[in-house]
Amino acid sequence: MFSTKNVPHSASVPPIAGNISDKIPSLPQVRLHPSLAERGIKVATAIVVVPSVSRNRGAALKEYIEQSLRVLQVEDSLKTPIFEAYHELHVAAGFPDAVAPAQRLLQLVQRTGNLPTINRIVDTYNIASVETLISIGAHDLSQIQGDIRFDWTTGKESYWALGEEASVVLPAYEYACLDNEKVLCRLDIRQCHETLVNKDTRYIFLYTQGNRLTSQQEVDDALEHTLTLLKQFCEADLLQLHPRFLV
Repeated sequence: MFSTKNVPHSASVPPIAGNISDKIPSLPQVRLHPSLAERGIKVATAIVVVPSVSRNRGAALKEYIEQSLRVLQVEDSLKTPIFEAYHELHVAAGFPDAVAPAQRLLQLVQRTGNLPTINRIVDTYNIASVETLISIGAHDLSQIQGDIRFDWTTGKESYWALGEEASVVLPAYEYACLDNEKVLCRLDIRQCHETLVNKDTRYIFLYTQGNRLTSQQEVDDALEHTLTLLKQFCEADLLQLHPRFLV
């Protein structure tokens, strides 16, 4: 299992050169509802800028993923109590069959020996999720409206699930990542269609999300590890770390 103790701190991820904050509409504030924090949900967030999003995994990332999967103890990783703690949150929200993203990826590795090829950004944070066992999300910042919050749904929010043909209104009292007009990710398991990272994406809102069995330091370290990989394989530059995070 990947040890977050060896993950470089954020100082190892160089900030981008120059002042580019005026090139994007705004940098969002990020809030975590206190009752979600009481249930053990922890988040760490960042905004990065990338020169492009390649559909090609690239030789360097391909080699890194192959090497990581060769030493990965898949059976042991799947037994981590971290996944049971995610499952507790899913059951409490009414989703007993939901599977944490890192767990689902590990199950895929167990079956096929590899991770899916989506694009270089997604492939990079997928291997980071497998290594850290932490849920990771990434959203196209240009498609986010206003501030971001990890909160309960009210029964009025629109949600267009990735892979579905139309949006729906979610019931109240599910936890989610939201902007001012829609659900960005339902629980920690399925993001929305609108903020999909694609070939036109340049600014990315990135976050790691833990539970009662992950410390805040482990969630922070998972984010920093992901940032390091994105810098190495995607030429990502850090725009803002933990942007104006408020509880």
